[in-house]
Amino acid sequence: MNYSEAIYLIGLDLFNGERTDSALYHLITGKKTSQTIQDAHLFGLSPLFSIVPNLKRKQFDETIHHLKAQNFLILNETSKSLVTDHGKEKVRHFFAEHYFPADLDGWRYGDAGRIFWGRVSLLIQTLSNLTQNESRFFPVERDRQIQSWVKDQLIHSKSAKKTLFDQLYLEWKALFQSTDFPDDPLLIVQKFSGWNLIGLTYDQQADSLSCSPDEVYYRFINALHYSLAKIVGKKEDYPMLHHILKDLLKQDQLFTVSTAETKRLLDNGMDLIEISRKRRLKPSTIEDHILELALLDRTLEKKPFVSEELYTAISEVAARSGSKRLKVIKEAIPDADYFQIRFVLAKENGEANQWNSYYRKNLALNSSEKDKGRSSATF
Repeated sequence: MNYSEAIYLIGLDLFNGERTDSALYHLITGKKTSQTIQDAHLFGLSPLFSIVPNLKRKQFDETIHHLKAQNFLILNETSKSLVTDHGKEKVRHFFAEHYFPADLDGWRYGDAGRIFWGRVSLLIQTLSNLTQNESRFFPVERDRQIQSWVKDQLIHSKSAKKTLFDQLYLEWKALFQSTDFPDDPLLIVQKFSGWNLIGLTYDQQADSLSCSPDEVYYRFINALHYSLAKIVGKKEDYPMLHHILKDLLKQDQLFTVSTAETKRLLDNGMDLIEISRKRRLKPSTIEDHILELALLDRTLEKKPFVSEELYTAISEVAARSGSKRLKVIKEAIPDADYFQIRFVLAKENGEANQWNSYYRKNLALNSSEKDKGRSSATF
């Protein structure tokens, strides 16, 4: 079993036979539709959202086929994948020997993290060369927008290049020396390029860290997401890194563009049918927008969409059945329509953190195992 296979099995296990393999593919590649966003939050898989944005469908399908051939997955009565006991045991054994990426947060930091990394790695490379009086080098980042951002920062900065470079060094060093840093800092350090220095690829790091390239990838992303959360939580300790990140974390990026427009109309006092007519969209489309809001906007009131009595009844049935299957709840409460059931599930489960719960309950790893293989290098 490789790292990607173990991650996919956890994702499908959290789906618990209630979503398709395709739903997992759309989630991990970051398809920003209302349905995929609902899946990510209802099933506690938001950490995996957009975690492998460039994954080819053929490669994903081949991996799923291999997992089924190994009897790690079987199909249930609705032709959706269920993880077998054999598969669950293999995952437990795998993460007893490998780091579990408990700090992944693809929903918050997937897109932002990729842009942040492009900015910070190019900025470090540029400052490293300029402090050595070298202005000609091949940029590690080819994205034109990122190149323009770095250029603008250097043009408008009032600080000397050496001062900026030293500040970045000190802030990264402080991050790496955090007592709860989740992994080996070399996962990040080895990827930096600079004067007469080229950062390592995932394949090269795999040789250095004695693991597979796909494990290096997930562990690098995990360490990066930990770092971003730390930067956001203690911005006064990491002022320069926070400056690089801050414009990438706008609140309105949480919603799809169409959902944001529906939210604006709701805030202006319009109801679901009025919004449907004004926007010339099907009521079911507006319902999807409202479900997305129920998951992501904890201030959204439930009263316009479901009565308090019905909300409580749906919540209790869902808790007793332990299922998110709409049909099960509908049979128990015939008066509830499917939108109301989905709305309650969204409100009740939007903040659930099944990803880390899975780590604690199913993998049963103790904290000392997180330190296995941690580099003793000093920074």
